[in-house]
This record gives sequence, C-alpha cells and structure tokens, in this order.
Amino acid sequence: MNMHGGALRRHPAYWLKQFSLGNWGQKESLCFHQYGFDPGHSEHRCDIGELSELIYVGLVPKGSKVQNDFCGDPNTAPVIKENTAKHYNEKQLREDWNKLCTGKPHCNVDMTKYLINTAGSNQSDKSSEAKLYSQYVCDFEKLKKSA
Repeated sequence: MNMHGGALRRHPAYWLKQFSLGNWGQKESLCFHQYGFDPGHSEHRCDIGELSELIYVGLVPKGSKVQNDFCGDPNTAPVIKENTAKHYNEKQLREDWNKLCTGKPHCNVDMTKYLINTAGSNQSDKSSEAKLYSQYVCDFEKLKKSA
C-alpha cells in the first residue's frame, strides 16, 4: 500500500498514468484525521485544485493495533470496517460531501455529526481517543485543461 492508502490507484487509467512524467502534479491525495471529535476541525481544502468525492472513510477505535496514521480502505482492517459500520453514518456523510464539497476548492463538513450513538455499544469505540478519517483527492486536471 502506498502512503496515500491507494487513492490514486482508484483513478481511471492509473496503471498508465503512473508512468507518465507529463502527468505529475495533476492529483494530490489528502487524508483528514479528526481526533477527539472536535467539531472545530471541519474545514477540508485543496491549496490547488478541487475536492474529489470521498475515497475512504473510517472510524479507528481506541486501543486498535492499526497504524495511527492509517487512512486507507477500511475493508483491509476488519476492526475499522466493523467499527465504522456500527458507529458511523458513512452513507449520509458521502451524500452531504457530494453536495457540499465535490468539485469545490474547500468546504466545511463536521464529520462528528455522522457518529451513531448505539445503545449498549463499547464507548471506547467512540471515545475522544478514537479517530475519524477521510481521504479525498485534490484534482488539478481541470486547471491544466484551462491553462
């Protein structure tokens, strides 16, 4: 897995584009980490380009053995996949993200508002030591076409 969790590999024709020197600089993969569920950290931005759709979203539980800066496919880490499905409304986040963020240089989405309060669940899964993450790409392709 590369340092960006594989986001660029999901782009159409990556297998060819990865070898093209003329294609460098068209995408930047970013991971947004939110510890402690502080809604004050809700700004997502691209310094250059536009926000893509969300690539990956996950909720890493407290005490997990998953690498602290993990930002990849939750399907590769069962504890994240299970925790996200149980405690996070990913579907609604993706819908809101597409309306508010996709195709824009920046947006504000408070990822904490998508936490699900499940009765009888392990509170450590949602504690201040758990971590929300989302991965998106800043797409520069439209900028290159207009230049």
